[in-house]
Amino acid sequence: MQEASTGASAHAEKKIEQLKQKIERIVVAIAAGTDTPALRQALIRLESEKAELQKTIVFPRPILKTRPDFKELFRQKVERFQETLNSDSDLRIKAAPIFRTLIDEIVLHAGDKRG
Repeated sequence: MQEASTGASAHAEKKIEQLKQKIERIVVAIAAGTDTPALRQALIRLESEKAELQKTIVFPRPILKTRPDFKELFRQKVERFQETLNSDSDLRIKAAPIFRTLIDEIVLHAGDKRG
C-alpha cells in the first residue's frame, strides 16, 4: 500500500513539474504582450490542475524509534525535575505559571490508596 501511494506521489510530482513549466511559459507569453483570453483560461486550468495534484501527494510518515528504556528514563527525569523544583523555591515560583499553561484539567479519582 505504501509503495503504491509512493509511486502515485512520484507520478504526481513529475506531473506538477510539467505543469509548472507550462504555467511559466504562459506567464512569460502574457508578460511579453501575448495576452489572450485563451491563454488566461489555459493558465487558470493549469493552476487548478496543479493545485488538485498537490493535494494527492502523500508524504511518508516518519518512523519514530524510541529507546527500549524510554519509560524508565522519563520517570527518572521527572523525578529529578521534581527534586530540583522542591530544592529551589525561586525556581518553583518561576515555574508555577508555566505549568499552569500546560495543564488543562486535573481529574481526581477516589480510591483506597494514594498515588
